[in-house]
Amino acid sequence: MMEPLAAYRRLVAEPPPPAPTLLVLLRRPALAALVIGGAIALTATGGATARALATTTICWSFVPGLQLIVAAALIALCRRPGLRLPSALDLFFVGQGPWLLWVLGVAAWALATFRSGGHAVPHLRLVLALAFIPTVWTWFILLAFCQAVLGLDRRRALGWTFLYQAAIWGIAYLYAGAMTFQAWPFGQFPPR
Repeated sequence: MMEPLAAYRRLVAEPPPPAPTLLVLLRRPALAALVIGGAIALTATGGATARALATTTICWSFVPGLQLIVAAALIALCRRPGLRLPSALDLFFVGQGPWLLWVLGVAAWALATFRSGGHAVPHLRLVLALAFIPTVWTWFILLAFCQAVLGLDRRRALGWTFLYQAAIWGIAYLYAGAMTFQAWPFGQFPPR
């Protein structure tokens, strides 16, 4: 996370597994789903049982699932020759660190607040403002991924990163608008 270009270059230089399996492809997205699910379970209940952890992990696994779909589509468009899609996707998910740390930090803060009798999500505006840090950090990691793994020049890496971020944030906007306001961000749901 601190030196993404050097880290990705080192990872690309390592020999890939002979045949990337489904387990190799899904291990990092599954870790992301587990962290998100655990954080949601902790902030919702003040403690996580095995059942709450399993349920929230399954329910929120759509987040890394969507990331996987969007990344797969964009990687397939411009990966370098010889780079297998499963290997590229596995390396793509190496860069999830900033967001996973942010999720864990929010969960720890909410748990501490919850345990002291406060609201489960303290200072929502501050939490959202702090999301700026992993947002910017992720841009640099994605640029490094594009350059070292996909072999893109700086201009094309910027374009790829912009397309990926626009797709993910667009989906997040639609989801948040639909769930938060019980309406599409463009207007109310049609009456039933």
